[in-house]
This record gives sequence, C-alpha cells and structure tokens, in this order.
Amino acid sequence: MFMKANGKKLYEEVAGQIKHLIETKQLNSGDMLPSEEEMSKSIGVGRSTIREALRSLELIGLVETKRGRGTFVKTADVKAFNDILLDSIKLLDVDSYHVYEIDRLLEPNAARLLAQRAKDEHIEMLESILQKMDESLKSGGSGEVESLAFHKAIFSALDNPFLDIIFDLTKNVHQKDRKAIFNVTDRARKTYEEHYKIFEAIKSRDGAKAYRYMEKHLTKVGDVYDKIFSFKYSGEIDREEE
Repeated sequence: MFMKANGKKLYEEVAGQIKHLIETKQLNSGDMLPSEEEMSKSIGVGRSTIREALRSLELIGLVETKRGRGTFVKTADVKAFNDILLDSIKLLDVDSYHVYEIDRLLEPNAARLLAQRAKDEHIEMLESILQKMDESLKSGGSGEVESLAFHKAIFSALDNPFLDIIFDLTKNVHQKDRKAIFNVTDRARKTYEEHYKIFEAIKSRDGAKAYRYMEKHLTKVGDVYDKIFSFKYSGEIDREEE
C-alpha cells in the first residue's frame, strides 16, 4: 500500500501518499488507517513523522483521530473545505470586482444549462423562492436572502458539487458589499422583476433567453456596484429591454 519515503520533507511525502490513497478510493470514508507503528515500518520513517503527516491531514479535514481507537478517513465536509479556502482567499488582494467578474462568467451559463435540464421540482423551487421574495418586499423586507437563494438554487439544480463550492466561496467574499446594493432605492424590486424574467425563461426551457436575462440582470447589478464602489467592468451588453 505504501512506498518508502525519500523526500526532504518526509511528513509531506507521507501525507501525500495517504492523500493519494483517499483520492483514488483505496481508502474510503470511515476506513481505519494502519497504526503508526505499521505505517512507520512500511514507509521507513519514524513515528513522529507519521504523527506529523496525520496532523497535517487532520487540519484539512481528510482524517480524524479518535482517542484509543485510531485514525480514520473522514467523511467529506464541504463546509470545512470551503472555510479553509475562504480563509486563504481573504489573504489575497480580492475585491468585489473580482467576485462580480466570476458571476458574469458563470451565472448566465448556469441559467442556460438549467433551462435545458430543469425538472419540475427545480421549477417549483425557483417559483417558491420568488414568491417568498415578493412577500418579503411587500412586507418591507430587503429580499436579499431570497435573492441569494434564487441564484444558489440555479447552481444547486445543476447537480455539480464543484459549482456549489464556487458559488458558496464567491458569495462569502465581501458580503457587506453585496448587501449594500439592496439599500439602493428600488433595486430590490427591480431585482425581483429581473429574477422573474430569468425564471420564466428557465420554465419555458429557453436557454438563450435565460442566458440573456441573467446577463442583463448582472449588468444592472454591475451598474449599481459602479455607483457605490466606483469600479468599472468589461463586457458591456445591450441594455435594451426585450
């Protein structure tokens, strides 16, 4: 199962071997790893190196050590993975424009794909979210929670875990900036109306229209961002109503 280690940073090489076994499903969720002594003999390193390797894997959520029982492969924890990535992203020079640019690249295509693949339950979910958003706005709410839920539902319906991770990451960066657009007069109601057009296009299975309406919506969001934060975005599109 294991190979002899010969790298400079032995614990990293050992951790890499264990990680490879997990990634290739040679070790599955819930499996117990060999004991420190067994791995030490098999790989040819000291037990302290094994412990260091296991600690590094525990930090990134791949394994967990249970006192008196051993070390086990951990069930995938997407939230923990996202938290680690988010902490790393926050150390970079990332601003609202970078997040907005990702939205412009991904969300129109997500809407188009869903229009092609949507099942009845997806349509019902989107309609329910929009109904709640309308009710929130009529009762004096901002509609922000429902707006975010609408976009997330589109991504989730595509059943692509990687897209879910990207969505959650982008929406957790600069949350305060995103909230600010809902303080702009009439923006929340306009957002609802734009969302409804996207929904109708998805419901009618019109991928081209779903793409176009999502792109128009994001362009208008970009206009608001520009007024608040003074950033310019590329990729202008026709703003004429269809």
